[in-house]
Amino acid sequence: MELFNKNKKENKNEEEKLKIEASGWDAIDEEAKRIYPGQDKPKHYAPLIKWRLGGPDPLDGISVYDGGDYWHFVTYGLSELYEKESKNKQWSGYGMEFTFKLKKDNYVDEEQEIKCVCGLLQQIARITFENGEIFNPYEYLYTGQTEGIDARRVSKITGFITIPDTKFQTLNTKNGRVDFVEFIGVTNNELLALKNKEIDVKTLYNRIGTDITDYNRNKMSIYDYKVKNRSGKEISIADFKGKVLIIVNTATGCGFTPQYEGLEKLYKKYHEKGLEVLDFPCNQFGNQAPGTDDEIHKFCQFKYNTSFDQFAKIDVNGENESQLYTYIKNEVKEDIIEGMKNKIAMKTIEKISSTYKKDGDIKWNFTKFLVDRDGNVVSRYSPIFSPEDMEEKIKELL
Repeated sequence: MELFNKNKKENKNEEEKLKIEASGWDAIDEEAKRIYPGQDKPKHYAPLIKWRLGGPDPLDGISVYDGGDYWHFVTYGLSELYEKESKNKQWSGYGMEFTFKLKKDNYVDEEQEIKCVCGLLQQIARITFENGEIFNPYEYLYTGQTEGIDARRVSKITGFITIPDTKFQTLNTKNGRVDFVEFIGVTNNELLALKNKEIDVKTLYNRIGTDITDYNRNKMSIYDYKVKNRSGKEISIADFKGKVLIIVNTATGCGFTPQYEGLEKLYKKYHEKGLEVLDFPCNQFGNQAPGTDDEIHKFCQFKYNTSFDQFAKIDVNGENESQLYTYIKNEVKEDIIEGMKNKIAMKTIEKISSTYKKDGDIKWNFTKFLVDRDGNVVSRYSPIFSPEDMEEKIKELL
């Protein structure tokens, strides 16, 4: 126990004994001294009751070094810190230790944030201790949580990707090899993009551009998402960069289907000035878009003479929802509804909408999002809100 309280004095014989028995620990310390010379007494956090004595935290300790504009965390306990116990001579314990860099900021309580990170690293280590899971570089850790990982749960950062630590080098200790796996915080939208194979970890890491986790980091923009057109070809929303966008989920057999006419009028009137309409058929509301993509397109052209972009049919709610919709729903969660009568009508629609499960979900067909030229989702209009009534806002954005 005393080994991990680095500020407590021990008698000389005990110190020498502990040094002999803690070659793995000492190797990590020496590597940290190479990176952060002069920081012989970093912040250090250790559990009150060790894992082997029935405590809840598997790591024997976590040291936190001052990197200038960030705090650099390194764990002790996934590798063999003391005598060699495993039969695998090549690797020390699980063959890894975790690291994490947290950007310094004007936190309400910085110490609380540091302790929160230590708690997160203990939780991740517990996965390894209980399930034997090894974390390798260029993987992601997604739990499905949408709250921030910060102490106040307000950050957009909700999970992690992994890379080889950019400062700690692989160690070949007396007990075997130890790699340092660095965790980087990422947003829920980024994790969902990884989960749905819309991006890989290396590409996302390069796009973030740093291994320092910033709880205030800007999330992915709308231009990072891709969709498929009705022919199955992948189209990047970045192709519409600099345009004002109306993004709408549609259906051909809905009471709101005549809104196609209003959308087409807006498109024809303002397209040359920079307006685009992105039409996403969806069959999640009353089974009102049952046709194929080609059948839906022909119907819209014949009935409403539409000429704007129509994409492949998608889900806008639920497990298989389009990641573009995950993004825009999170950006603006409430519909604009004018008039008490319309609000009452939407309450009725909510009750019959089988896929409307949580705040932010799409309630029905023809929910309309308005995106400005910089990619900001600025407005969200209820199905009852007519396209024509959006005109003044569109003119303002153009």
